[in-house]
Amino acid sequence: MSQNGGGIRGYIADVWNGWNDFWFTPTNPATLSLIRVFTGAMLFYTHLVWSFDLEAFFGQQGWLPPQLMHDVHQFMNGGPETPTRWIWTYFDYIHSTTVLWIAHLAALMVFFLLMIGFFSRTMAVLGFSSPSRMLIALHRAPTSASTRSTAC
Repeated sequence: MSQNGGGIRGYIADVWNGWNDFWFTPTNPATLSLIRVFTGAMLFYTHLVWSFDLEAFFGQQGWLPPQLMHDVHQFMNGGPETPTRWIWTYFDYIHSTTVLWIAHLAALMVFFLLMIGFFSRTMAVLGFSSPSRMLIALHRAPTSASTRSTAC
């Protein structure tokens, strides 16, 4: 009986030591810094490209009007009689071009500061939360993330 208890305690101790070694062993931060730089650059570039025709991508009179996107999400959930999933996008609340540009410029600033490492922990949280809109943008205009072009 005591042998089983010792085996379990030894296993828990090994798991605990492995956990501590994984999270708390000092390592070179260069790899993590490189990931931060590339992530910030990718987010900054993606949002910068949207700047060229921001109102067409996300405006109220854009390529995909808000009502159409609501209908698409409802259809993807199984139709009008099924309960809809909660898909939130703050673009539903932006009715002014000025506010749209302010939100866009704020996101660009956050991503640029993340890329250069200025208050990187704060910028990572801000980039993940409200100003970041990669996933939110996909809910509003899923074709904006497409790499296909209709130009000849």
